[in-house]
Amino acid sequence: MSTPPRSDQQLRHIYNVVQETGSYSKAAIILNLARQTVQDAMREAMGRLGLPDPRATVIDKPGFTAFQGPSKERPLAELLEHRRNEANRSIEADEFTKLFRIAIKASGPVGLMVFGDPHIDNPGCDFPLLEAHLKIASDRKTHILAGNIGDLRDNWIGRLERLYAQTTVTARETWKLVEWMMKGAGVHWAWLVRGNHDAWAGHNDPLDWIAKGAGVGIDQSAGVRIAFTHPNGAETRVNARHDFPGNSIYNPVHGLKREILHGFRDHVTVAGHRHIGADAGDVNGDGNSIQMIRVSGYKVADSFRHEMGFKAKPIHPAALIVVDPDLPDTSRGRAWCAPTVEEGAEYLDWKRERFNARPRQKSIKTKANK
Repeated sequence: MSTPPRSDQQLRHIYNVVQETGSYSKAAIILNLARQTVQDAMREAMGRLGLPDPRATVIDKPGFTAFQGPSKERPLAELLEHRRNEANRSIEADEFTKLFRIAIKASGPVGLMVFGDPHIDNPGCDFPLLEAHLKIASDRKTHILAGNIGDLRDNWIGRLERLYAQTTVTARETWKLVEWMMKGAGVHWAWLVRGNHDAWAGHNDPLDWIAKGAGVGIDQSAGVRIAFTHPNGAETRVNARHDFPGNSIYNPVHGLKREILHGFRDHVTVAGHRHIGADAGDVNGDGNSIQMIRVSGYKVADSFRHEMGFKAKPIHPAALIVVDPDLPDTSRGRAWCAPTVEEGAEYLDWKRERFNARPRQKSIKTKANK
Protein backbone atom coordinates (compact mmCIF):
# COMPACT_ATOMS: atom_id res chain seq x y z
CA MET A 1 0.00 0.00 0.00
CA SER A 2 1.51 3.33 -1.09
CA THR A 3 2.09 6.17 1.37
CA PRO A 4 -0.58 8.89 1.00
CA PRO A 5 0.74 12.27 -0.18
CA ARG A 6 1.46 14.85 2.50
CA SER A 7 -0.85 17.79 2.82
CA ASP A 8 0.36 21.36 2.54
CA GLN A 9 -0.33 21.74 6.25
CA GLN A 10 1.91 18.75 7.10
CA LEU A 11 4.69 20.05 4.88
CA ARG A 12 4.41 23.52 6.42
CA HIS A 13 4.67 21.99 9.96
CA ILE A 14 7.81 20.01 9.09
CA TYR A 15 9.27 23.09 7.40
CA ASN A 16 8.63 25.23 10.51
CA VAL A 17 10.35 22.71 12.80
CA VAL A 18 13.39 22.59 10.52
CA GLN A 19 13.40 26.38 10.42
CA GLU A 20 13.35 26.59 14.22
CA THR A 21 16.06 23.99 14.79
CA GLY A 22 18.20 24.80 11.77
CA SER A 23 18.88 21.11 11.25
CA TYR A 24 17.25 18.12 9.57
CA SER A 25 18.67 15.82 12.25
CA LYS A 26 17.34 17.83 15.20
CA ALA A 27 13.96 18.23 13.51
CA ALA A 28 13.78 14.47 12.91
CA ILE A 29 14.22 13.84 16.65
CA ILE A 30 11.49 16.32 17.57
CA LEU A 31 9.09 15.00 14.92
CA ASN A 32 9.96 11.36 15.69
CA LEU A 33 10.69 10.76 12.02
CA ALA A 34 13.64 9.35 10.12
CA ARG A 35 16.07 11.98 8.90
CA GLN A 36 15.55 10.83 5.31
CA THR A 37 11.79 11.32 5.73
CA VAL A 38 12.34 14.90 6.91
CA GLN A 39 14.72 15.54 4.02
CA ASP A 40 12.21 14.22 1.48
CA ALA A 41 9.42 16.32 3.02
CA MET A 42 11.57 19.45 2.91
CA ARG A 43 12.41 18.86 -0.74
CA GLU A 44 8.68 18.51 -1.45
CA ALA A 45 7.79 21.61 0.62
CA MET A 46 10.36 23.81 -1.13
CA GLY A 47 9.21 22.54 -4.53
CA ARG A 48 5.41 22.54 -4.08
CA LEU A 49 5.08 25.55 -1.79
CA GLY A 50 7.95 27.58 -3.24
CA LEU A 51 9.66 27.97 0.15
CA PRO A 52 13.40 28.74 0.47
CA ASP A 53 15.71 26.34 2.30
CA PRO A 54 15.43 27.54 5.94
CA ARG A 55 19.01 26.45 6.67
CA ALA A 56 20.45 28.67 3.95
CA THR A 57 21.90 32.16 4.36
CA VAL A 58 20.71 34.44 1.53
CA ILE A 59 23.23 36.71 -0.16
CA ASP A 60 21.27 39.12 -2.36
CA LYS A 61 23.16 41.25 -4.91
CA PRO A 62 21.93 43.33 -7.88
CA GLY A 63 23.04 40.65 -10.30
CA PHE A 64 22.34 37.44 -8.32
CA THR A 65 20.92 35.85 -5.22
CA ALA A 66 23.04 33.14 -3.57
CA PHE A 67 21.99 30.65 -0.94
CA GLN A 68 24.85 29.63 1.33
CA GLY A 69 24.54 26.28 3.05
CA PRO A 70 24.85 25.63 6.80
CA SER A 71 28.36 25.71 8.27
CA LYS A 72 30.10 22.62 9.60
CA GLU A 73 31.43 24.74 12.45
CA ARG A 74 29.50 25.12 15.67
CA PRO A 75 27.67 28.41 16.21
CA LEU A 76 29.27 30.76 18.75
CA ALA A 77 26.68 30.10 21.46
CA GLU A 78 27.22 26.34 21.21
CA LEU A 79 31.00 26.80 21.13
CA LEU A 80 30.97 28.99 24.25
CA GLU A 81 28.85 26.44 26.12
CA HIS A 82 31.19 23.66 25.03
CA ARG A 83 34.22 25.58 26.33
CA ARG A 84 32.53 26.23 29.68
CA ASN A 85 31.68 22.54 30.11
CA GLU A 86 35.11 21.40 28.97
CA ALA A 87 36.87 23.79 31.34
CA ASN A 88 34.72 22.68 34.28
CA ARG A 89 35.39 18.99 33.56
CA SER A 90 39.14 19.53 33.16
CA ILE A 91 39.52 21.60 36.32
CA GLU A 92 37.41 19.19 38.38
CA ALA A 93 39.38 16.17 37.12
CA ASP A 94 42.69 17.93 37.79
CA GLU A 95 41.64 18.77 41.34
CA PHE A 96 40.66 15.15 41.97
CA THR A 97 43.99 13.79 40.71
CA LYS A 98 45.98 15.79 43.25
CA LEU A 99 45.28 13.13 45.89
CA PHE A 100 43.41 9.91 45.20
CA ARG A 101 41.96 7.82 48.01
CA ILE A 102 41.96 4.08 48.55
CA ALA A 103 40.18 2.57 51.54
CA ILE A 104 42.05 -0.41 53.00
CA LYS A 105 39.67 -3.05 54.32
CA ALA A 106 42.13 -4.99 56.50
CA SER A 107 42.69 -3.76 60.05
CA GLY A 108 46.18 -3.74 61.55
CA PRO A 109 49.51 -4.02 59.74
CA VAL A 110 49.38 -4.18 55.94
CA GLY A 111 51.83 -4.17 53.07
CA LEU A 112 52.17 -1.78 50.15
CA MET A 113 54.06 -3.63 47.43
CA VAL A 114 55.60 -1.58 44.62
CA PHE A 115 56.70 -3.52 41.54
CA GLY A 116 59.62 -1.98 39.69
CA ASP A 117 59.82 -1.71 35.89
CA PRO A 118 58.96 -5.23 34.64
CA HIS A 119 60.00 -4.93 30.95
CA ILE A 120 58.22 -8.26 30.74
CA ASP A 121 59.15 -8.95 27.09
CA ASN A 122 62.84 -8.11 27.44
CA PRO A 123 65.32 -11.03 27.31
CA GLY A 124 67.00 -9.61 30.43
CA CYS A 125 63.82 -9.66 32.54
CA ASP A 126 64.25 -11.95 35.58
CA PHE A 127 60.95 -13.65 34.85
CA PRO A 128 61.16 -16.35 37.58
CA LEU A 129 61.73 -13.64 40.21
CA LEU A 130 58.82 -11.61 38.84
CA GLU A 131 56.58 -14.69 39.05
CA ALA A 132 57.70 -15.33 42.64
CA HIS A 133 56.92 -11.76 43.69
CA LEU A 134 53.55 -11.81 41.95
CA LYS A 135 52.71 -14.96 43.93
CA ILE A 136 53.67 -13.31 47.22
CA ALA A 137 51.25 -10.47 46.45
CA SER A 138 48.56 -12.84 45.18
CA ASP A 139 48.73 -15.08 48.27
CA ARG A 140 48.21 -12.03 50.52
CA LYS A 141 45.84 -9.96 48.42
CA THR A 142 43.62 -9.17 51.44
CA HIS A 143 46.41 -7.28 53.22
CA ILE A 144 49.05 -6.52 50.55
CA LEU A 145 48.04 -3.78 48.11
CA ALA A 146 50.09 -4.00 44.92
CA GLY A 147 51.07 -1.20 42.58
CA ASN A 148 53.29 -0.90 39.52
CA ILE A 149 55.73 1.94 38.83
CA GLY A 150 55.53 1.58 35.02
CA ASP A 151 57.28 0.29 31.89
CA LEU A 152 55.43 -2.99 31.74
CA ARG A 153 56.98 -3.75 28.33
CA ASP A 154 59.81 -2.49 26.12
CA ASN A 155 57.55 -1.05 23.39
CA TRP A 156 60.54 0.16 21.36
CA ILE A 157 59.91 3.04 18.94
CA GLY A 158 61.94 5.19 16.55
CA ARG A 159 65.66 4.40 16.39
CA LEU A 160 65.21 1.99 19.32
CA GLU A 161 63.07 -0.31 17.19
CA ARG A 162 66.32 -1.97 16.12
CA LEU A 163 66.34 -3.58 19.57
CA TYR A 164 63.37 -5.74 18.55
CA ALA A 165 65.95 -7.83 16.68
CA GLN A 166 67.31 -8.92 20.06
CA THR A 167 64.02 -10.16 21.52
CA THR A 168 62.43 -13.58 21.19
CA VAL A 169 58.91 -12.33 21.95
CA THR A 170 56.72 -10.78 19.24
CA ALA A 171 54.73 -7.61 19.81
CA ARG A 172 51.46 -9.60 19.86
CA GLU A 173 52.92 -12.05 22.37
CA THR A 174 53.99 -9.14 24.56
CA TRP A 175 50.37 -8.18 25.06
CA LYS A 176 49.58 -11.72 26.17
CA LEU A 177 52.27 -11.45 28.83
CA VAL A 178 51.09 -8.01 29.97
CA GLU A 179 47.50 -9.22 30.16
CA TRP A 180 48.60 -12.25 32.16
CA MET A 181 50.50 -10.05 34.62
CA MET A 182 47.60 -7.64 35.08
CA LYS A 183 44.71 -10.11 34.99
CA GLY A 184 45.91 -13.71 35.16
CA ALA A 185 48.57 -13.70 37.91
CA GLY A 186 46.05 -13.39 40.74
CA VAL A 187 47.14 -9.91 41.86
CA HIS A 188 44.52 -7.26 42.56
CA TRP A 189 46.27 -4.09 41.41
CA ALA A 190 45.44 -1.10 43.59
CA TRP A 191 47.25 1.33 41.30
CA LEU A 192 49.26 1.59 38.11
CA VAL A 193 51.63 4.33 36.94
CA ARG A 194 52.43 4.49 33.22
CA GLY A 195 56.15 4.89 32.45
CA ASN A 196 57.85 6.40 29.41
CA HIS A 197 57.91 3.05 27.57
CA ASP A 198 54.16 2.75 28.16
CA ALA A 199 53.56 6.31 26.97
CA TRP A 200 55.28 5.56 23.66
CA ALA A 201 52.20 3.57 22.62
CA GLY A 202 50.27 6.82 22.15
CA HIS A 203 46.53 6.62 21.60
CA ASN A 204 44.59 3.36 21.39
CA ASP A 205 47.00 1.72 23.81
CA PRO A 206 45.83 -1.86 24.54
CA LEU A 207 47.00 -1.31 28.12
CA ASP A 208 43.98 0.97 28.55
CA TRP A 209 41.62 -1.94 27.99
CA ILE A 210 43.76 -4.44 29.87
CA ALA A 211 43.91 -2.22 32.96
CA LYS A 212 40.20 -1.55 32.81
CA GLY A 213 39.43 -5.26 32.44
CA ALA A 214 41.75 -6.04 35.35
CA GLY A 215 39.86 -3.64 37.60
CA VAL A 216 42.94 -1.53 38.45
CA GLY A 217 42.04 0.80 41.30
CA ILE A 218 43.81 3.92 40.02
CA ASP A 219 45.50 4.18 36.61
CA GLN A 220 47.56 7.30 35.94
CA SER A 221 50.33 8.44 33.61
CA ALA A 222 53.73 9.42 35.07
CA GLY A 223 52.74 9.56 38.72
CA VAL A 224 50.07 9.42 41.39
CA ARG A 225 49.54 10.45 45.02
CA ILE A 226 47.31 8.20 47.08
CA ALA A 227 45.94 8.51 50.59
CA PHE A 228 45.39 4.99 51.92
CA THR A 229 42.80 5.16 54.69
CA HIS A 230 42.79 2.48 57.39
CA PRO A 231 39.82 1.16 59.39
CA ASN A 232 41.22 2.80 62.55
CA GLY A 233 41.02 6.23 60.88
CA ALA A 234 44.74 6.61 60.13
CA GLU A 235 45.93 7.75 56.71
CA THR A 236 49.08 6.60 54.89
CA ARG A 237 50.06 8.82 51.98
CA VAL A 238 52.16 7.52 49.09
CA ASN A 239 53.72 9.65 46.35
CA ALA A 240 54.65 7.32 43.48
CA ARG A 241 56.14 8.50 40.20
CA HIS A 242 57.91 6.71 37.39
CA ASP A 243 60.67 9.16 38.26
CA PHE A 244 61.13 12.50 40.01
CA PRO A 245 63.11 15.44 38.61
CA GLY A 246 66.70 15.70 39.76
CA ASN A 247 69.65 13.33 39.68
CA SER A 248 72.98 12.86 41.45
CA ILE A 249 75.80 10.39 40.95
CA TYR A 250 76.31 10.47 44.72
CA ASN A 251 72.72 9.80 45.82
CA PRO A 252 70.30 7.49 43.96
CA VAL A 253 67.33 8.94 45.88
CA HIS A 254 68.31 12.55 45.15
CA GLY A 255 65.17 13.26 43.12
CA LEU A 256 62.97 11.80 45.87
CA LYS A 257 64.73 13.87 48.54
CA ARG A 258 64.25 16.94 46.38
CA GLU A 259 60.52 16.20 46.23
CA ILE A 260 60.31 15.90 50.01
CA LEU A 261 62.15 19.19 50.51
CA HIS A 262 60.28 21.20 47.89
CA GLY A 263 57.10 19.20 47.25
CA PHE A 264 54.92 16.84 49.25
CA ARG A 265 55.99 15.34 52.59
CA ASP A 266 54.24 12.00 52.42
CA HIS A 267 54.87 8.83 54.41
CA VAL A 268 56.28 7.04 51.35
CA THR A 269 57.95 8.48 48.25
CA VAL A 270 58.82 5.92 45.57
CA ALA A 271 60.18 5.95 42.00
CA GLY A 272 61.60 3.60 39.38
CA HIS A 273 62.77 4.21 35.80
CA ARG A 274 66.57 4.19 36.31
CA HIS A 275 66.90 0.43 36.93
CA ILE A 276 68.83 0.99 40.15
CA GLY A 277 67.58 0.38 43.66
CA ALA A 278 68.02 2.22 46.95
CA ASP A 279 66.10 3.19 50.06
CA ALA A 280 66.54 5.77 52.80
CA GLY A 281 64.63 6.88 55.86
CA ASP A 282 64.43 10.45 57.05
CA VAL A 283 62.46 12.82 59.25
CA ASN A 284 60.64 15.76 57.69
CA GLY A 285 60.22 19.22 59.12
CA ASP A 286 57.14 18.15 61.05
CA GLY A 287 59.11 15.47 62.91
CA ASN A 288 57.37 12.65 61.03
CA SER A 289 59.21 9.60 59.74
CA ILE A 290 59.37 9.26 55.95
CA GLN A 291 60.50 6.47 53.64
CA MET A 292 62.16 6.98 50.25
CA ILE A 293 62.55 4.05 47.83
CA ARG A 294 63.86 3.62 44.32
CA VAL A 295 62.88 0.26 42.85
CA SER A 296 65.28 -1.27 40.35
CA GLY A 297 62.83 -3.43 38.41
CA TYR A 298 63.34 -6.84 36.83
CA LYS A 299 65.57 -6.02 33.86
CA VAL A 300 68.74 -7.47 35.37
CA ALA A 301 70.62 -8.36 32.16
CA ASP A 302 70.94 -4.96 30.51
CA SER A 303 73.06 -4.50 27.38
CA PHE A 304 72.68 -0.71 27.57
CA ARG A 305 74.09 -0.64 31.10
CA HIS A 306 77.02 -2.78 29.96
CA GLU A 307 77.59 -0.53 26.95
CA MET A 308 77.61 2.63 29.08
CA GLY A 309 79.65 1.11 31.92
CA PHE A 310 76.96 1.62 34.56
CA LYS A 311 77.15 -0.49 37.69
CA ALA A 312 74.30 -2.81 38.61
CA LYS A 313 72.37 -1.89 41.77
CA PRO A 314 69.69 -4.58 41.91
CA ILE A 315 68.28 -3.64 45.33
CA HIS A 316 64.49 -3.76 45.41
CA PRO A 317 63.29 -5.16 42.07
CA ALA A 318 60.06 -4.72 43.96
CA ALA A 319 59.68 -3.12 47.37
CA LEU A 320 57.42 -4.18 50.21
CA ILE A 321 56.56 -1.35 52.58
CA VAL A 322 55.25 -2.62 55.91
CA VAL A 323 52.67 -0.18 57.27
CA ASP A 324 51.47 -0.19 60.88
CA PRO A 325 48.60 2.29 61.17
CA ASP A 326 48.46 1.92 64.96
CA LEU A 327 51.88 3.58 65.35
CA PRO A 328 52.29 7.37 65.36
CA ASP A 329 53.64 9.17 62.32
CA THR A 330 56.83 9.94 64.25
CA SER A 331 57.67 6.21 64.55
CA ARG A 332 60.15 4.61 62.15
CA GLY A 333 57.89 1.55 62.13
CA ARG A 334 54.92 3.53 60.82
CA ALA A 335 55.88 2.84 57.17
CA TRP A 336 59.24 1.29 56.35
CA CYS A 337 60.73 -0.67 53.46
CA ALA A 338 61.76 -4.25 54.18
CA PRO A 339 65.24 -5.34 52.98
CA THR A 340 63.64 -7.75 50.50
CA VAL A 341 60.12 -8.63 49.47
CA GLU A 342 60.58 -12.14 50.85
CA GLU A 343 61.74 -10.95 54.29
CA GLY A 344 59.05 -8.27 54.32
CA ALA A 345 56.34 -10.86 53.66
CA GLU A 346 57.58 -13.03 56.52
CA TYR A 347 57.72 -10.06 58.88
CA LEU A 348 54.28 -8.89 57.82
CA ASP A 349 52.85 -12.38 58.40
CA TRP A 350 54.33 -12.33 61.92
CA LYS A 351 52.96 -8.86 62.66
CA ARG A 352 49.51 -9.81 61.46
CA GLU A 353 49.53 -13.01 63.52
CA ARG A 354 50.43 -10.99 66.58
CA PHE A 355 47.78 -8.39 65.75
CA ASN A 356 45.06 -11.01 65.24
CA ALA A 357 46.02 -12.70 68.53
CA ARG A 358 45.31 -9.55 70.51
CA PRO A 359 42.16 -9.67 72.63
CA ARG A 360 39.43 -7.59 71.05
CA GLN A 361 37.45 -5.20 73.21
CA LYS A 362 33.86 -6.32 73.28
CA SER A 363 31.27 -3.78 72.30
CA ILE A 364 28.96 -2.68 75.11
CA LYS A 365 25.37 -3.53 74.33
CA THR A 366 22.83 -0.81 74.77
CA LYS A 367 19.09 -0.93 74.85
CA ALA A 368 19.08 0.28 71.25
CA ASN A 369 21.12 -2.64 69.87
CA LYS A 370 19.96 -5.47 72.16
